[in-house]
Amino acid sequence: MLPLTNTKVLDLSWWLPGPYATMLLADLGAEVIKVEPPGRGDPARKMLPGLYEIVNSNKKCITLNLKNPEGCRLFYQLCTWADIIVEGFRPGVVQRLRVDYETVKQYNPEIIYCSISGYGQDGPYALHPSHDVTCLALSGALSIPGDYDPTPVRPGLPVADLAAAMFSAFSVVSLLVGRLRGGKGSFIDISMTDSLVSWVGVRAGAYLSTGRMPDLAEMPHLFPTNRVFPTKDGRYLAIGILEEDFWQILCRALGKEELTADGRFATSEDRKKNWRSLISILEELFRSKTLDEWRAILSEYDLPWKPVYTIEEAFSDPHIKQRGTIKEVEVNGKRIRQIGYPGKFSAFSLKDRNPAPALGQHNKEIYEGLLQLTGEELEKLYKQGII
Repeated sequence: MLPLTNTKVLDLSWWLPGPYATMLLADLGAEVIKVEPPGRGDPARKMLPGLYEIVNSNKKCITLNLKNPEGCRLFYQLCTWADIIVEGFRPGVVQRLRVDYETVKQYNPEIIYCSISGYGQDGPYALHPSHDVTCLALSGALSIPGDYDPTPVRPGLPVADLAAAMFSAFSVVSLLVGRLRGGKGSFIDISMTDSLVSWVGVRAGAYLSTGRMPDLAEMPHLFPTNRVFPTKDGRYLAIGILEEDFWQILCRALGKEELTADGRFATSEDRKKNWRSLISILEELFRSKTLDEWRAILSEYDLPWKPVYTIEEAFSDPHIKQRGTIKEVEVNGKRIRQIGYPGKFSAFSLKDRNPAPALGQHNKEIYEGLLQLTGEELEKLYKQGII
C-alpha cells in the first residue's frame, strides 16, 4: 500500500506550483480531485497543454462553478470528505468565493489548507501579480551568477514554481504526520518568493555573517574548472573539478600535465585567483575536439564530467532509463513515455501514472458516487452551469 493511500485532496490550483505539489501527493497514493471551472478549466489546458498533461496525471477532475452559491454548497460537502485543500489564487480570491480556510474549517475543523501565491498572504507585495521570473528577481536569485558573467540570466526551469510546489507538498505531509500524533488541521501560507529566499540562503552565507557580498572572484561556487565548456562541434560538456586529485587527473586527461607545475594554477586558491587565464586555456583545449572525441578521452578517467544533453538525449540515456524515472507505458493502447516519481522505496513500488483527466471527466463518479446526487439532479446542475 502506498503511504498516502486513503488521503483525500481537493486541488483548486491552476498552472504549475499547486498542480505539481498535488501530483507528488498523488504519486504517493493520495486521491486527488482537481476542481476546475466548467467550460474552460485550468488555463494551462489550452496555453500549456504539455505541462498540463504532466502535472495533472494521476488525478480525477470535476467541474464546479465556485462563483455560484449552489457550487459553494457542493464544495462544502466535498470539504467534509477531504483531508487537504490546495489553492494557488492571488490572496483574497478564495475569501471572495467563500472557499477560504476560515470558511472551510467550519465544515471540517481538521482540514489542512495550503495556499500558494507569489509573495505570500501578507506583506506590501501580497496583492501584486506575479510569475516565476518576478519571484526570481525579488528573491535575489537572479543576482547569483552561474558563471563569471554577472549578467542576470533567467533559468530555463520555472524554479520559483517548483520550489513552492516542493515546500507545499512537504508542509502538507508534515501536518498529516502531526495530525496522526494528535495535531489539528492548519492553514499553510506558501510564498514562491519565500521558497526561493530559502534556497538563496545557501549562497548567502558570507553576506549573512559579514554583511558584505563577495565579488565574483570570491564567490565560492564560481570556479574556473567547475563550469560548462564548448566543444569543436558546437556542443557543450560540463566538468566539476574542485578537488586537487581531480585537477591532477584532468591535466593528465587533457595531455597538459605541465599545468600542474604552472605557478598560476598550483593550488585551488591560485586557480581561483587566475580564473581568466585558466578558463582561456581550457576553452581553447576543449574547442580543439568534438564532444564525441572528448567523450572517448574523458571516459577513460575517473572524473566528474558529463555532456550537456538535450531533453531528447537525456530521456534516451541508458542510465536515466534504467533508473526508471523515464518509463514507457501503455495508455489507451498506445505506448508513451512518462516521467515518474524520482524516489525509490524498499517498502513499496510506485504505480505508473494515469494520464491527466479530461475536463469534468469524473463528474458522474464524484457527484453521484461521493455526494449521492441523482442523475436528474446532476443534469439540472449541468443546465444551470454549476458543474
